[in-house]
Amino acid sequence: MTETRDVPGIDPELDKALSELLAQTGKEAISPRLSELAQRLELALAGAKARRGGSAP
Repeated sequence: MTETRDVPGIDPELDKALSELLAQTGKEAISPRLSELAQRLELALAGAKARRGGSAP
């Protein structure tokens, strides 16, 4: 199910935390499920950025 809604401003701290999370998941042995969730989160944030024009306010 696809939702269409306004995306609030993307917090730069969230973006930074996600980047750190993804870097860490690449360095450590973690479950495949956790790795998948981190990747899904990355895609969701990228989609939100794209809908907002690529930058946070």
